Amino acid sequence: MASVRRAASPYARRLAREADVGLELITGSGPDGRIVAADVAGFLAARTTQPSPSAGQAGAAVAAFSTTIGLETLRQLLADLASSDTKVSFEALLLRAAALGLEAMSTAAGQGAVPPVALEAGDSAASPPVVLADAHIGLVSRLTARLASGGDGAGGAPPQLTLRYIAQEGIRPMAMPLVGAAPLRLVLTGGGEALSAEALLSFDPARVAEAAAATLLARFRDALAQPLRLLA
Repeated sequence: MASVRRAASPYARRLAREADVGLELITGSGPDGRIVAADVAGFLAARTTQPSPSAGQAGAAVAAFSTTIGLETLRQLLADLASSDTKVSFEALLLRAAALGLEAMSTAAGQGAVPPVALEAGDSAASPPVVLADAHIGLVSRLTARLASGGDGAGGAPPQLTLRYIAQEGIRPMAMPLVGAAPLRLVLTGGGEALSAEALLSFDPARVAEAAAATLLARFRDALAQPLRLLA
């Protein structure tokens, strides 16, 4: 059966042909439904501005909370440990604080074991994160050694939280995507000797409740502000 030819002005046909759009997709506003140039232009504009399903889902899949964290006590603690030849890295303290936040979130949700956390090493898009299970317990000096040796590898459970430290003072993270399958990502920015840092917690609201994410970030902030608790 031959296809029905849609009524359209010559200019409308030309516009649709150049845009590779079938006239059957366009609703005409002219007499008896005739398609005019304005109908084609309106269709093309709507198609350009309408987000694709995947883009819409990606945009809706990430929520975030942020906070400012005082680091003066933490910097002093690191200086004191260095003078006593105790090997404790700044990244290990960050991971311990993040793991304690994850523990507080899991406890509040009535969950069992605390999932692993991971430190994003270098370029997170190219380098696999350093995964550490049970980072919320044990001596932080041993945590430092585990970090130096590459963590626990990829053989265990996948991390629920990834942590990225950006050593740049005066930078406030506003939006950061999640990494891999982890539903939580914590990004901290601050210079090497900065006395404060900016933290952004991104999370998947379909898998993590807002109250749970807020609990995690608050515990992380408080742990870094009072770092003696991190040395267990």
